[in-house]
Amino acid sequence: MGWQDYHRFECHILNHFFSAKDLSKMALLVYRIAVRAYSSVDSTKPEQSSAPVMLSKNSSARLLDSNSAKSEDKVHNFSNSVNTSVHLPFLSNDYASVYSQVTNSSFRTPADLLKRATSALFLMRCFRHVSTETFNEVEMTTILLRHIQSCSCNAYQVTEQLVSDGDVRNTTENEIGGGVYPTVSLCNHSCNPNVARHSNGRTCIVRAVRAIRKGEEILDNYGPHFLSNNLEERQKYLETQYFFKCTCEACLEKWPTVDKLQDAITHYKCIHCSVNIGPNLVKLNACLNCKKKFNYSKIEQRFQNMSRDFNRALEDLLQGRIQECLRTFIGYCDEMDRVLVHPNKLFVKFQQVVTLCWSLLGNTTHRNKSTEDLHCSTNNSLHFSH
Repeated sequence: MGWQDYHRFECHILNHFFSAKDLSKMALLVYRIAVRAYSSVDSTKPEQSSAPVMLSKNSSARLLDSNSAKSEDKVHNFSNSVNTSVHLPFLSNDYASVYSQVTNSSFRTPADLLKRATSALFLMRCFRHVSTETFNEVEMTTILLRHIQSCSCNAYQVTEQLVSDGDVRNTTENEIGGGVYPTVSLCNHSCNPNVARHSNGRTCIVRAVRAIRKGEEILDNYGPHFLSNNLEERQKYLETQYFFKCTCEACLEKWPTVDKLQDAITHYKCIHCSVNIGPNLVKLNACLNCKKKFNYSKIEQRFQNMSRDFNRALEDLLQGRIQECLRTFIGYCDEMDRVLVHPNKLFVKFQQVVTLCWSLLGNTTHRNKSTEDLHCSTNNSLHFSH
């Protein structure tokens, strides 16, 4: 149960977390990760824990041995059990997969390292205050410091959509927590990602927002997106927070932000070889590159119809018919992705609707502004307040 897993180490010291103004908002997440993993060393009875931290075969065997060791050696054995050069298969619910996440220690400034080390020491003192056993304080502080660094690059928000007065046009995203998802963390960044994330309960769901071909890399977005942030803003944020220079297509080709994307100019690509065949398809019967024939004039007419149909299809979403809206817009996105050269403003609009629909099928709170009446839902349905 929750008490056995982590609450017994948290409840009595939460006031210290809330009163520490310089403590990162992810401090409680870091503390819980370390404490749950540490407490698993003590769990000789599986039924004591509702959601035990899973350890790899190598880690589990060594941690079980530590149950008979002196309590002050427990953290030392715990740290050594996951800090190993032995190659183990990746398991998303294995603590070793969290422990091994990148920390970027070598790129951090002395001031940054000092602040994080001080936070780790503070968290260790909190744990010492509630722990009924003695333990190796240096080892525990080291583990906490490792997670304080890795979580800044690998932790994710748990979010909900706030819908005011039943109108999805008044939807805003609200952060309600944080989590570490080792599988999701395997995804690299792109300022034009091919997936979108949203939360359903505490689960992070990742879905494709455009076609991902066999062998193509799955690309997440770490915050700055080409639609809302210019090249300089994106590069500065990513180098400061994640210590790399982005070389995605949006950065290399210097794509404009959404407010500068032009509506009128649409470039097309060949459905066979994907080469840019230009903006005018009226008299084009075959690709100039691969020479394969296709009736491209029908494609241009199809997209003109899509543009006119956008508001009609959007009405399904406004009326709460989310699944119907999804089917329509996913179909449109698939068609456009095959023949449009990115970035394209119409495709972006359709893609944003798809992303919003998926988010609304996750954690959603419906608020009636006149009464501040809250109705919460974390299932796969959307209920508007009337």
